[in-house]
This record gives sequence, structure tokens and C-alpha cells, in this order.
Amino acid sequence: MPTPLSRRNTKLFVAGFILLTVTLIATATYFIQRGMSSEEWQARIQTSREAREAREAGVDSTGLDDPGEGGKAVRLSTEE
Repeated sequence: MPTPLSRRNTKLFVAGFILLTVTLIATATYFIQRGMSSEEWQARIQTSREAREAREAGVDSTGLDDPGEGGKAVRLSTEE
């Protein structure tokens, strides 16, 4: 059976764990803020959001309308 940590080692462990947690929170905050201010990332997020909304509305990811039974597929936009 393992022996428990000494009082000093317990305090060091807790302090290290808290320091690690604060560091991870600060790093995540930095990268989130950096992504929020990046126009390239915002464009990618918008494109992803539009594609998801199109899938939910019944339009496939190629921009073709669901033709239904026996119908022809129609391209909704000319953007590529």
C-alpha cells in the first residue's frame, strides 16, 4: 500500500496543480482571444456555420439543392 504524502509534499502538489490549472486557463484564453480577432479564422467559422445550416436545411455540401424524386439537381450559387 502506498504511503501518503508528507504535509510539505501535499502542499507542493496542491500548489503545482493550481499553478498548472491557472496556466492552462490563461493559455486557452490567449488562443481564444487570438482566434476571435483573426479575420481568417472568422471567415472559416462563418463558412463552417453556413455549411452546417445548409445541411440542416436539406442542401448538401456541394451547394446542390435536393432534387427530390426524379428531379434534377440545381446549383444554388455560382461561388466556388
